[in-house]
This record gives sequence, C-alpha cells and structure tokens, in this order.
Amino acid sequence: MERAHRTGAFNLFIKTFEGKLPFVLNEPMSRHTTFKVGGPAKLFVKCDTAKQAIAALVFANMCNIPVLMLGNGSNILVADSGFDGIVVKLAGNDLTREGEKITCSAAVKLPYLSRQAYKFGLSGLEFAEGIPGSVGGAVYMNAGAFGESIGDVLYSALCYDKSIKIGSDEQDIKNAFSHIENTKLSDLCKVLTNEELHFSYRNSRVKEEGLFVIEASFILKPSNPQNIEQNMKDYSNRRRSTQPVDMPSGGSFFKRPKDNFAGALIENAGLKGYSVGGAKVSEKHAGFIVNTGNATAYDIYNLANEVSDRVYELFAVRLEPEVELVGF
Repeated sequence: MERAHRTGAFNLFIKTFEGKLPFVLNEPMSRHTTFKVGGPAKLFVKCDTAKQAIAALVFANMCNIPVLMLGNGSNILVADSGFDGIVVKLAGNDLTREGEKITCSAAVKLPYLSRQAYKFGLSGLEFAEGIPGSVGGAVYMNAGAFGESIGDVLYSALCYDKSIKIGSDEQDIKNAFSHIENTKLSDLCKVLTNEELHFSYRNSRVKEEGLFVIEASFILKPSNPQNIEQNMKDYSNRRRSTQPVDMPSGGSFFKRPKDNFAGALIENAGLKGYSVGGAKVSEKHAGFIVNTGNATAYDIYNLANEVSDRVYELFAVRLEPEVELVGF
C-alpha cells in the first residue's frame, strides 16, 4: 500500500513539475556525497532558487513522502539501496554583506563563505575554511572544528518548517507551485535567532525538529586581513597534516565522547588501518573512516559498527555516529 502511494506521488510530481523544476529520476547518490557511495534517489531535485526548493519540500510534505535536504554531501552516508524519496539540493553562491553581517544561501559552501569573510576583513569563520560542507548542513548539525562551531557566529537562520497548509488533493498540489511563486520568501519561512536554534554539540533545533535551512546570517568581527589569512592557513595546515583530506570520507565519523576523543579511543583499541571491504579506519586519523576506492556504503556502515563495538568492549564507551545515516 505504501509503495503504491509513493509510486502515485512520484508520478504526480513528474506531472506537476515537469518543465518547472529541474529533476532527475533514480540519481545515484554516490555522485553527490563525499564518501562517493550511495544508491539511487527516487527523485533528485537540483534547485537554483530557494522557492524551487520550498516547492519540492511542500510537495513532499503534502504527499507524505520522505525528503532529504542535501548540502555538499559531507557528513552523510546513504545506503547502497538508495533513498526512496525526494532529495532536494539547493545550488548557488548567493551572499551579501551589510556591515559586520553576512547573509548567504544555505547552498553556499563553508570554504567559500570563509574566504569571502576574509575578503571583507571580517573574522570568526576562519575555522570553516577547510570544512567540506554547506552552510545549511553546518547550521543543521552545528558543524565545527578545532574547538569552534557555527553556533558561535550564527546570527539567525531562515527556515522552512512544514507550516504551509495548502491542502492535499491533486488540485491543491498543482496550485501549490503558483502559490509559492507569488508569495514572499519571508512569508513562506520563519526566522530563528541563535538562541531559538538551541545549538549544542553537533546538534540544533533544525536537526531536532526536521526544519530546512534556506538562508543564514552571521555576525563577525572586523580584523586585520593579514591576521585572518594567517589563521586560515594555520587551520588548513593543521587539517592537512592530521586528517585524510586526500581520500573520500564523510568527515569525522563519530561524535566526541564526554571527556574523551573518538580517534584516541579507536587508536588505543588498535584499530588504525582496520578495514572491512573497501572501507578503512584512516591511518592518519583514527576518527575518520575512508573509502579506499571500492567501498560500498555497507562496508563503511559495518566497519563503523565493528569499531563502536570494539571500543565499547575495551573502554565501556559507546561511540555514536556524527555522520547522518540514510536508509540503514
């Protein structure tokens, strides 16, 4: 019954949005994730504007179809079986500056944002220079590095939260696109302040409530551009010297346990270099799982589970994935 419902919904999506939204069927997610693995998404929508993304999100909500908002594809592991829903990927580098505030699309990549802040002589985002994610994903999980995080500098985020109630029959859905096109973006979403986003370690209200980030604003501090540039170089050098940046991975795989470090526990368990199929615990940093070239998503998943189990056996600490697991 559920399969029939989804098939009907996907057909309705094609009928409603063909020629209006750029989408493809059965798009391999391995093309869109930094792990370079993942089966097909039933519908993959690459949106050039925020309203296109909202239209796809509204459709998924109205038809009760699973939806995945995809950023740069880091920090995510998609199963080999793929995703039987709609993947929405927002594109573009829209970014504006007003004094000490930078506002940008959720699609903007963190290294680009960091470099633009440097060009404006604004400090606070140097740590993001080498993080291979997008702004939307970074807000979602309160991404960070070297003791700093997005929540430290975020001012507010414009989010879609499934609050649009247009209806559910076919005519309602057909009308939804024109309704969205003729409505101001600010009326389709809500602005959440830093405090309202409830940031914590690798978590936020966006993640807890399944919200979708459309734009984000940051408040930064004026600084000497030479100092900003030097900080960025220092972070970049630390990252290259300690992390396997030359191999496909999803970033740090596990969350940091309380009063400990995942990489240290894994290394002390003797698991550096341990592999399952084409997946391996990085020999450069044990907190990373890398794709050696021919890994499947299940190789990575099974290796992560074995690592977690072994660390628990030895140290009574249960490692939890920081990487989002989709389809497992």
